[in-house]
Amino acid sequence: MQHHPGAPRAIQERFELKYVVPESQARAISAFARCYCDPDPHLEAGCDDYVLTTLYLDSPELNLYWDKKTLRYDRLKLRVRGYGRRAEGLVFVELKRRYGDVVSKTRTLVPRDRWAGLVEEPTTFDRSAWAGDGGDVVEDFCLQCMRYRARPIIVLRYDREPLMGRFDPEIRVTFDRGIRFCRTGSLELPAGEDRYLPLVFNAGVWTEEPLVVLELKFTWSFPRWMQDLVERFDLDRASFSKYSRALDQAMWEPLDCDPAGFRSVLG
Repeated sequence: MQHHPGAPRAIQERFELKYVVPESQARAISAFARCYCDPDPHLEAGCDDYVLTTLYLDSPELNLYWDKKTLRYDRLKLRVRGYGRRAEGLVFVELKRRYGDVVSKTRTLVPRDRWAGLVEEPTTFDRSAWAGDGGDVVEDFCLQCMRYRARPIIVLRYDREPLMGRFDPEIRVTFDRGIRFCRTGSLELPAGEDRYLPLVFNAGVWTEEPLVVLELKFTWSFPRWMQDLVERFDLDRASFSKYSRALDQAMWEPLDCDPAGFRSVLG
């Protein structure tokens, strides 16, 4: 798995617009967008997508969850993201901040054997042990873990088809398919698919087809071709949080054989 270089990355403030569409429409939208975009150059040869596995952290009171549910203007997502079919690839720590419609994200690559310690013992963070700007991201991550007394809540996995603007790499079009989740109280990125449940949602779209979460991402002004895309396919913008929806569903799933796992979600 070769997705994404290991250098720390700070994405400048940008807009992210979400839509929920049926699979057949997603394929048509992808064909339209490919007139202006190319596949992410970090995709493996012959692949149209990659698998993301993301561990979401939250406070014991689920503050970050409730910030989304109440549409707080400024809010945060604190997460650990891995790549690969069994989360065997690179691992990043990420902070995604939102201010209304504007998103700012920072992240950096961390060794697989060190990320759990950043959550478990954030007060032991030693800036001298982390070189360059990546240390700034890790320090921010540890500070937020301390602030929220962060702990693992939900792991989300999905298949992402990523497109990148042909002349502007900050323009992105992504299609997230097969969204699934598992409850967890452990600092892990579960590898086996048998741990995951399908995320159930309709977001106002009534169809027997699988649903796809489409995101249009851009800085500055809304590209004209994206405006044409929205108009041509008659898209209605959706407010959709994978983490929030997964936690909603987890709270109502029947209790399985691991009561401790259920309590880890409910607090």
